[in-house]
Amino acid sequence: MLQRLKAIEEIGRFARLTHNAEPLTRLSLIFGRNGYGKSTLCSILRSAADGKAEHITARRRLGAINDSRVESLWASGATIAYSVGKWNGSPGKIYIFDQEYISQNLHIGDSVTRDNKRSLLPVVLGDSGVSLANKVISLDKEQRDIDDTCKEQARIILARCKGITSDDVAAFCKTAESPSENWVE
Repeated sequence: MLQRLKAIEEIGRFARLTHNAEPLTRLSLIFGRNGYGKSTLCSILRSAADGKAEHITARRRLGAINDSRVESLWASGATIAYSVGKWNGSPGKIYIFDQEYISQNLHIGDSVTRDNKRSLLPVVLGDSGVSLANKVISLDKEQRDIDDTCKEQARIILARCKGITSDDVAAFCKTAESPSENWVE
């Protein structure tokens, strides 16, 4: 658990920020007006969790002279820092429910996409729903594999039988077998 952001430099609106307040607790509220750095803090935490510097470099402060830098203290006693474009460690998984999470998982514009719904399954359904979500993912993969196999077989048929078109193959595949016909093997 994050206890303190000791220092943030040259990121977002922060030229130099030092954390002088009480340490953060299990439930801490960070509030402020628009444009006061809440999303910047989320980007810093997201970068720390996945180790990707892009979250921070995308928010490099305009007019920055020095390199961007972060120093954070965690409940484990570890100091995890970012400087010269990389982190010295990772705090592990961090759950951040911000605008980026919303747009990646829940809502984009005026519609909710199929991928939004699927990425939300584990969150909405809880532990028992995770197995159902994994089943949906597995069935989707199986369907894609079957579709790929069908396309490959159709390509082979069309390559070997020059007079047949893809419409002929599709029509043949839709043809039902007549129960009155006797097949001899």
